[in-house]
Amino acid sequence: MDKQNNPLKDRIDRAAAKLATLKAQQQVREAQEKARHSSKARATRNRALVLWGVAMECEVLDDPERIDLLRAILEKHLKRENERTAALGFLGTLKLSAPTPPAMANNQNSKSQQ
Repeated sequence: MDKQNNPLKDRIDRAAAKLATLKAQQQVREAQEKARHSSKARATRNRALVLWGVAMECEVLDDPERIDLLRAILEKHLKRENERTAALGFLGTLKLSAPTPPAMANNQNSKSQQ
């Protein structure tokens, strides 16, 4: 009877080992799939931020006061520090390169003449 238990035990051990291998392979596949989805999500989010930035640049170049409004919106809603820093840095370059509206230019000229 001992000989019959050994082959059965061997079969159980082999089946358990095979099951453990299959579980490990499945976990690897799931981890790879999760990583793939997170990198796709990150790439999509980055593209969306770039497109949004281009649209906002077009909006704020007409009126420099909108830059401050946009800054407040970004500080409130962008939760990731690196995204917030990049967006606010981008706004800083817009503020420097934004043309001064004619009304502001006239005020500056009249002040400099006094």
